[in-house]
Amino acid sequence: MSLKISFDLPMGSVKHWARWAGPHELVDIAAAVEDAGLDGIGMPDHPVPGSTWLSQGGHQSFDPFVALAAMAARTSRIRLHTNLAIASYRHPYLIAKAASSLDVISRGRVTLGMGAGYVAEEFAALGADFEKRGAAFDNAVRDIREVWTGEPFHARARVARGDSGTNQSLPPPVQRPGPPIWIGGNSRRARRRVAELGDGWMPFEQTADQAAITGTDVLLGADQIAEQVAEVRDQRATAGRVPGFEVCLAPKGVGAAVDLLEFIRSGGDGYEAAGVTWLTWQSSARSADQCIADIAAVGRGLSRS
Repeated sequence: MSLKISFDLPMGSVKHWARWAGPHELVDIAAAVEDAGLDGIGMPDHPVPGSTWLSQGGHQSFDPFVALAAMAARTSRIRLHTNLAIASYRHPYLIAKAASSLDVISRGRVTLGMGAGYVAEEFAALGADFEKRGAAFDNAVRDIREVWTGEPFHARARVARGDSGTNQSLPPPVQRPGPPIWIGGNSRRARRRVAELGDGWMPFEQTADQAAITGTDVLLGADQIAEQVAEVRDQRATAGRVPGFEVCLAPKGVGAAVDLLEFIRSGGDGYEAAGVTWLTWQSSARSADQCIADIAAVGRGLSRS
């Protein structure tokens, strides 16, 4: 199997961290992922989630850049994903600096997963414009890539004030021209961003009930993914971009190690044929001990497949 696996913490782990982690540190999870032969680890971005979203199944999270920097120090091979950094929650120049710093520290292992966001309460708490989040996302990707050149650039806010001076952010990322940017979301606009701006797509399988919460499209099954991957390839070719791109899918209902292994055994080939290159596995382990054991079990299962 050539599908790569990226690990995500269980949704409830951060809220109950002291009890969930027990004697373990966050970096122990990353070390277990690397030791098991998995390929990456992801961290979401929810600095101040609201009560309504939390009551609908939402979750707390660590700051993704801080958490991934700690993980970088305990690993040497796995990819470090933001899953997903929300463009409107931080100034794009701060995202660019955090990602490039992490890329240097990790010796070129960063994948910057980004999303427009959908939790209106969180936007309001941060003073971010929920209605203009799409345009802010598009501008952010362009600004981040400009910063990553390492060359002096004309900052957008200074240009708006009529200031002709330049700014510069060093050191540039190790990966050139920068870490891959993967676009999260199931919507047609998210796929268009992959075609126009991104290096990869991060969709997630969900039912109609879940779609009502996330505000994005239903997505179920390899056939639907295959259609949408083909659509994006055509759009990229039309735009003069390389048609190939990474697809990192979060499949539905694979929280336990045995469920993930069965998903790969019974359907992995079909998803791979549809264009999926990575799977995001969000564990459902009730403790760090169980989580580390599950990670090892997945590693053993994959080595025998």
